[in-house]
Amino acid sequence: MNKKINLLIATTLTVGTLLAGVTQIGGASAATNTPTAQEKKLLIETRDLSKKGKVTTSEEFGIGSTPKQIEKKWGKKDGNSEDAELKYSKHQTVFYIPNEDPKPKVFALATTDKNYQSITPNEVKQVLGKPSETYTSPEEYDLEYIYGKKHLIFAFHKDKKGKIGKVKDVLVMEYLS
Repeated sequence: MNKKINLLIATTLTVGTLLAGVTQIGGASAATNTPTAQEKKLLIETRDLSKKGKVTTSEEFGIGSTPKQIEKKWGKKDGNSEDAELKYSKHQTVFYIPNEDPKPKVFALATTDKNYQSITPNEVKQVLGKPSETYTSPEEYDLEYIYGKKHLIFAFHKDKKGKIGKVKDVLVMEYLS
């Protein structure tokens, strides 16, 4: 019985030490904010799609698409969509459309793609460079990149202490001015 207890204690200590080591390694990686190859690929794809007025989850739809086109393929918008939006939680995408336009077309769209959830502001900057603008509020921190008339905005959560977290959503919009 003593041998079993000693073996159990030794195993517990070994596993605990290994887990602590893994946690330290993971923490060191997170602290350096070095994007993974997958995150770099996602951010570059995001930039390239934004120049076309699209987001990673919008498929063939983007800026200039009509509600009829979107609804024909994706069906009715979510019931909790606001007046000027077509929200599709299943596709992690929201399309923004002006209310007053008799022939409305998408002028902005956003994605809440879960693949962004591990990305920090520093990782975005490492891959895409210095943002054109940054915005901050008590709840959010945004990085904006401008490519011609297209604006790509990464919105990050902020906790109650003001610490900036991970990507909340990614927005692409077009200014018509």
